[in-house]
Amino acid sequence: MFWKTSITVMLTLMLAGCNSYPSLFGKQMEDHSTSYLTKAIKREIPEDFFPTNINIVSLGDSLTQGVGDSSESGGYIPYLVSYLEQNRGIKEAEFNNHGVRGNRTTDLLERLKTPQLMMDIQQADAIVITIGGNDIMKVVKDQFTNLTMQDFYLEANHYEERLEEIFSIIRQYNKDADIYFVGLYNPFGKWISAFQELDMIMDDWNSISQEIVTRDPNGYFIRIDDAFSNSDENLLYKEDYFHPNDRGYEIIASRIYDEMKERIKENIKSMRMANEGEKNGENLQ
Repeated sequence: MFWKTSITVMLTLMLAGCNSYPSLFGKQMEDHSTSYLTKAIKREIPEDFFPTNINIVSLGDSLTQGVGDSSESGGYIPYLVSYLEQNRGIKEAEFNNHGVRGNRTTDLLERLKTPQLMMDIQQADAIVITIGGNDIMKVVKDQFTNLTMQDFYLEANHYEERLEEIFSIIRQYNKDADIYFVGLYNPFGKWISAFQELDMIMDDWNSISQEIVTRDPNGYFIRIDDAFSNSDENLLYKEDYFHPNDRGYEIIASRIYDEMKERIKENIKSMRMANEGEKNGENLQ
């Protein structure tokens, strides 16, 4: 009985956070170019190993749309653009943002059939996905009066099937693009430590996502739950304490970039080895 009461109270708060429409006025976004994260990354990475242009497609829910971003400019996207374009070797990091607040995996599957999204994915060098949080919230809405952990486990099986289909459809359009899948986080974990069940749910769904992502040879799972649970900073938007704030989105962008830059390093190394091989072959002729 205690568990049911606790989970009902907490998930009611989650529903309120998901459905509220935040007021985004009166606060200026931090200057991306002066971010200490950006400066640190610039010091670490050579300036000439990036390809000339990067075309990135962002898919998913409110975290891709950027709910909680004070500048309404796309959440993590402007930070990620800034990290990429700090390098002299890259002319432009172009993003096509297809994030829609409230989207679940079922919605994304339907949107993947639209001509514009199909074309953008075909032309993408990389794809970033945030999805799954609203699938969890649907379980809450459907089973609100008699919610149990078993409800989440049952829905997780359907979520796994849909996520597999999402990856399959993307690969029909684009076989080579790197896919970066951003995991879920528990927005209530820091201030209600006694509520352990939600952490268990998030861990379970993150494990499912990670398993599917890593089956793809160019798929990469981006973990963010530890950043939100372990940070001494407030990373949540003050109007709903559910979506990330500007700092939260900056950290999400840095996690994506940390993974992305490793892939770019590997690609450049392969290209250089291939070029050296061609030059050596020409010298032998």
